[in-house]
Amino acid sequence: MQKCINTLDDEYMTLSDVCSVLSLSRYTLLEIRKNPSANFPKPITIGKSIRFSKNDIKDWLDKQHPDYGKASIDSQLDQCLSGLGDEL
Repeated sequence: MQKCINTLDDEYMTLSDVCSVLSLSRYTLLEIRKNPSANFPKPITIGKSIRFSKNDIKDWLDKQHPDYGKASIDSQLDQCLSGLGDEL
């Protein structure tokens, strides 16, 4: 059962995780989400909790900085999330 939970943690991120990875305050991220032209990924809702797809966040970042390189984004996102793993 624990393996299943870890898999979900790897695929979905909380709002706090997204804020940490993007180095944004909660307020700023909520403002970005309100802006339709930002095309920020829609979260999924589980009860009262929301989660963001890790892949959707990666794709959004890639569209924001196409010259940055997806491999670099993947590496940076994985590095940030590995630091969050202890807190989850």
